[in-house]
Amino acid sequence: MLLRAPTVWWFWRAERKLQQFFSGCPGGDTNWILSAKIECDRNNRSTTLSQPSHVTDMLDRFGMSNSNGVSTPMQKGIDLKRETDLPDLPHKELVGCLLCLSQTTRPDMAQAVALLSRFSACYGVQHYKQLKRVPRHLRKFPNIKIRHQSMEKLHAFTDSSHGDCKLSRRSTSGHVIMMR
Repeated sequence: MLLRAPTVWWFWRAERKLQQFFSGCPGGDTNWILSAKIECDRNNRSTTLSQPSHVTDMLDRFGMSNSNGVSTPMQKGIDLKRETDLPDLPHKELVGCLLCLSQTTRPDMAQAVALLSRFSACYGVQHYKQLKRVPRHLRKFPNIKIRHQSMEKLHAFTDSSHGDCKLSRRSTSGHVIMMR
């Protein structure tokens, strides 16, 4: 179990309550959980999450370790259509890896991954080519981190484009939640 509290007093209090129900001993500071690297700065009361090893492993797995990096995860104005002949490409595996990253520590590529994952059942070579642009973005920026600092205010923003999918007329929406 991973526990984080605003002050040491709250941490000890929660730890004592948990020890009433669970056996075990405290393990000290956590540096990694699943594939996320955790960096705590007690002086600034902040926690930083990143997944550099997951990015490196994914690039190796899909043979993109030496690819050229790109500054954006998706090209502007791409127009993808459903395909009926599915090529033998690791499209779904790459989508899964990218979804894991985009939902944990890399929201910078969430929009591109969400859009390209719509074609997981009807993809073609062009879809896979566009999907491979996202790891190339990761290749250029492998060490982007998410930082949370105590006592920050919550700011939420949302936007949508109604009926932007030319195939199904479905809408795309998104949100950003920031703590400042």
